[in-house]
Amino acid sequence: MSELKVNKISPRSGTAITLGDSGDTFTIPSGATLAIAGSVTGFTSAGIDDNATSVAITIDSSENVGIKNTTMASFSNLPATDLVVGAGSTNSGITIYSGTSSGSNIGFADATSGDGRNQGIIQYHHNGDYMRFFTSASEKMRILSDGKVGISTSSPNAKLDVTATTNNEDLIRLSHPSSPGNADGILGFNSDGTTDNNVVTLGVVYSGSSYDVLNIKRSTQFVGIGTVNPQEALSIENGDVQIHETGSSDPLLTLSVGNTQASPTREWGFRIDNSDSDKFQLRDFTGGSTIISADTSGNVSIGDAIATQKLDVNGHIAANGLHFANNTSSPPSGATIHQPSSNVMAFRTDNNERMRITSGGTLLFSNTSEPTAGDNGAQISNSSYHIFCRNTSGSTVFRTFGSSGEFRTLGNGNAANTNNSYGAISDRELKENEVDANSQWNDIKALQIKNYNLKSQTNQTHLGVIAQDLEASGMNGLVEQNEDEIYTGNDVLPEGKNIGDVKEKGYKTVKYSVLYMKSVKALQEAMTRIESLEAEVTALKNQP
Repeated sequence: MSELKVNKISPRSGTAITLGDSGDTFTIPSGATLAIAGSVTGFTSAGIDDNATSVAITIDSSENVGIKNTTMASFSNLPATDLVVGAGSTNSGITIYSGTSSGSNIGFADATSGDGRNQGIIQYHHNGDYMRFFTSASEKMRILSDGKVGISTSSPNAKLDVTATTNNEDLIRLSHPSSPGNADGILGFNSDGTTDNNVVTLGVVYSGSSYDVLNIKRSTQFVGIGTVNPQEALSIENGDVQIHETGSSDPLLTLSVGNTQASPTREWGFRIDNSDSDKFQLRDFTGGSTIISADTSGNVSIGDAIATQKLDVNGHIAANGLHFANNTSSPPSGATIHQPSSNVMAFRTDNNERMRITSGGTLLFSNTSEPTAGDNGAQISNSSYHIFCRNTSGSTVFRTFGSSGEFRTLGNGNAANTNNSYGAISDRELKENEVDANSQWNDIKALQIKNYNLKSQTNQTHLGVIAQDLEASGMNGLVEQNEDEIYTGNDVLPEGKNIGDVKEKGYKTVKYSVLYMKSVKALQEAMTRIESLEAEVTALKNQP
C-alpha cells in the first residue's frame, strides 16, 4: 500500500488534478477534515458524515434521500420514498424556518405550468398566524390563530365554520361504519319550497333514501319535524310525539306566557299523575288546580270533580250542542240538545226536533214557530198567549184533570166537562155594594137572535148574536174590543213578518155569560108580570 503525505496540492492555473483510478477509495480518517474551496466533478458518495459515527443523509441508487434513514425503499407502499426523515427510534421532524412576515409552504404539483404547479398546498402565514389548505389550486380550509376552523370560508366565526358553495348543499355527513352508504347522518342547507338555503336541515340517509328529519327555517327560526316549511315555532308533519318517564316523576308538557320562562305569569300543563292512579290531567300550575282529569276507565272530570261517570262536571256547562247516545252507531241514535240559532235551545230525539226554547223564553213543542190550525203541538209563552194544537175537528185538543173530574176543549171549539157545570167565584166574602139589578126587559127584548156561519166554516150554522148589533142596541157592556197582538222581539218571526206587525187581529167578543144573567133577570121580570096577570085573571073570574 502506498502512502502520500502532503500539506498542500496546488495545480497550475488551467490544469486539473486527478486522484486515483476507477474503483479506488479515499478514506478521510476520524478527526480529519476535507476542505474543498472549489468545485468537485464526478463525485459520488454513499453518505455524508455528521462528524459523528453514523450517517446523517443517505442517497440510494434510486436517488431516494434519507435523513437519519437508510431504508427509504421500505416506504414504497404509498409510494413515499423520495425523502424519508427519521430513524424510527427517536423523535423526528421537519422545520420550515421563515420570516415573521413571510409564509411557509409545502406544495403538491403535477405540472410545471399553470394550476398544475400548485394543485395542493399547505401554507402557514406568519403575518397573521393562520394556516391554509388548498386542493385543485384553491383554498378549501383555513385554521386561524384562535383555533377556529373554516371550511370553504376564509373568515370562520366558530370553532368549526362550514360554508356552502352551492344551493341547498349537504355540509356534514356522518357515516355508519358498517354501511356508510345506507345509514348516514347529514347536516346541511335546504329549500323551504320557495327560497333556497332558507332551511338548516338535520337529516338521515337510510337504505338509499334521504329523509329531512329536523329543519330550522332561518327567516322565522321555526322548527319543523318532517317538514321543511314549518308554520309555527314547532311544526310536526306525519308523525307522533312521545314523552316517557321511566321513574316516579310525572311526564309533563307545559305551556307558559309572560315574564320569564323561570317565572311565567301563567303556566298550564298536561301530565300523567303517577301519584293519582296515572290519571291524565290538564292543570293550571299557576293557580294550582286540575282543570280536566281522565282516569284509566275513561271517566272524565272537569273542575276538580271526582269522576264516577263518563263525564262529571263541577260547575256550569255552556255549549252549542249536547248529545246523549245509547250506542256507537253512525250516526248515533239518542237525544240531542243544541243551538240551531243564536240564543235558541232545541231538543231532539231520534233525529227529529221535539221542543225548543226561544231567545224570549217561549216554549214550543213539535214546532219551530207559533203553531196554528192544522198543526200539532203547543206554545207556552211568557209574553203572549199559550197555544195547544191538534189537527182534529172533533176529538179532544186539551184536557185537564182533577181527582174526580175532567175538562176538555175539542177541535171544533166546543168545551166539555165531566159534570156539565161551570161558574164564577161568587162568595159574599169577596163582594160589596150589593143592590138589586136594574130591569133587563128592554135589553133582552131588543136582542136580535140570528143564525149565521163563520167564513172559515161555511157548512156549520150557528145560533147567537152579533157584537155590532148589541152595540147598536146600546148594550156596549156586553161587547169587548180585543187589542191586536203584535210581534215582539221575543217571538219567532215567520218569513215576511217584522217586529211590530200584527200577529193576531183583535176581534170583538160577546160576554155570553153576562147575557145569560141578563136573560135570567128578564125572565124573573116576565115571571112577575105573568104572576100579576094571573092574579088579575083570577080576580076577574071570581067577580059575580
